[in-house]
Amino acid sequence: MPDTSPPPEPLSQPPEPLRRVDWLAVAPWLLLLRAPGVTFGWPLLLGALGTMFVLGGLESDHAADLGSPVSLLRVAADRLVAFPADVLGAFRETFANEEFSSGRRALRLVGMGLGLTVWGVLGLVIVDHAARRLTDSRSVGSRAVWWRAVKRLPTLLGLFAFLAVVVWLGLWLWPLILRSLWLDAWTPIAVLSALGGGVALLISTGLVLLLGGLLLAAPLLWPAIVVDDADAFDTVSRAFAYATQRLGRLIGYVAVAGVLGVLSGALVEAVTIAALNLSFAGFPPLETSDPAGDGWARNLLGFWSALFDRAARGFYPAYWFVATTGVYLLLRRDVDGQPLDEMTLPRDQPADAA
Repeated sequence: MPDTSPPPEPLSQPPEPLRRVDWLAVAPWLLLLRAPGVTFGWPLLLGALGTMFVLGGLESDHAADLGSPVSLLRVAADRLVAFPADVLGAFRETFANEEFSSGRRALRLVGMGLGLTVWGVLGLVIVDHAARRLTDSRSVGSRAVWWRAVKRLPTLLGLFAFLAVVVWLGLWLWPLILRSLWLDAWTPIAVLSALGGGVALLISTGLVLLLGGLLLAAPLLWPAIVVDDADAFDTVSRAFAYATQRLGRLIGYVAVAGVLGVLSGALVEAVTIAALNLSFAGFPPLETSDPAGDGWARNLLGFWSALFDRAARGFYPAYWFVATTGVYLLLRRDVDGQPLDEMTLPRDQPADAA
């Protein structure tokens, strides 16, 4: 007799869990989108401290009103570029200004060296914080971060000394050698010098390329020290290799980071100007019968306004260190194939403290 019973119902399958898309694996450059958010916090505070006490002065040059969005973007772009430009300009002025005496030039170099040292330590702390935030790594205590930054300072100072020697060779010593080769008299030495002009030109070209590569690699020195716990030699080799082997991607990453920095900087400018105007409108200086007291009150109000302005301007150096950390992680992945979230433990840190 045929079986007329209904077929058994299929076993119910549990619903498939929603899979989280690893967008960083699909588009690694999206890591840079985290840079503005990471900057607001400890990096901004440290950038404000460096801006107030290293770059000097508490002047305020913000516009009286917000203006157009284009003007805000222009101001943000100028200030984003001004941080490294001011450092390079100070070195160029120190060496190029013939009116400076040797003593004054030495004092300026000492002051610039102290300023770079302070920025070096602040940069190491900002990069340490940014690398852990960008890679979602476990955070450590602030005391440990500062202690590691101080212990890494000799490596950074060694890098500064190396770069200073290279720049000195390129900007001063090599032109002297070239000028000594070209002799006016028709002598055998002059003939040999003329024949060696082609060799000198090739060497000059190589020196220019080397200086250009070091200039591109200079912002990556801080992430190389922190992320890979590299020594001075390894830091230079890593930064130079990452900056030159993937030049196209470096330009693309810098372009994305630059656009994000300008947009975020325009937002900072808008908030700063709006807050200053609101403060002036809500708390105007009171007029009293004491002119000296009025002047003191206005000066104090101007001091607080300038202090707030300078602190807000610390966003730009802080963003520089955060963005270069993201660019370094991306270039390291492209060149060496290392994961974005891989960080080398410091030599004095146990594995369970990562």
